[in-house]
Amino acid sequence: MATFQSTVLPALDALRAIGGKLGLRVFSVTVRQRVWTGSRPGVGTKSDTDILLVNQAADGTLQPVRVRQVSRREAIASGGKYTDRDLRIGPLTPPYAAVLQMGAGGFDDTVLDPADTTSATEMLWIVTSTSGTYGIPSGGIVCKKIGEEATSLHYYVIVRATGQQT
Repeated sequence: MATFQSTVLPALDALRAIGGKLGLRVFSVTVRQRVWTGSRPGVGTKSDTDILLVNQAADGTLQPVRVRQVSRREAIASGGKYTDRDLRIGPLTPPYAAVLQMGAGGFDDTVLDPADTTSATEMLWIVTSTSGTYGIPSGGIVCKKIGEEATSLHYYVIVRATGQQT
């Protein structure tokens, strides 16, 4: 039997994609899992796995997720955890099954907050500008995750630029 959550998630994802359909989502976010063959990150050869964070529109097209700067009010309310230079990504939709013309979609903790492994693994959050402007260099900026907020209907991820190169 379908639950309220499983019924409403595809519709929420489609609503969240409207900004992308209108051309209002000027940033793109890729979560890169980088595994090194050595004993720690930076040692040995690397192998990258990328996942692009998107919302799925009602017609099945994939649109970039919303990215905005953390507000001063949010930075103050965080008690020093966030700054107004951090980026807030989301809302991201939790996983849902295919319905009508929309395929299965959403993201879960295996993408947003993967379990620790014994291998030398890095998680990089790469933010690029879809229009090549907004102060983002051509290769994008590499960020690290510093926070996450979650409910049964959405996730938000807060990231901070590291100055690292991709």
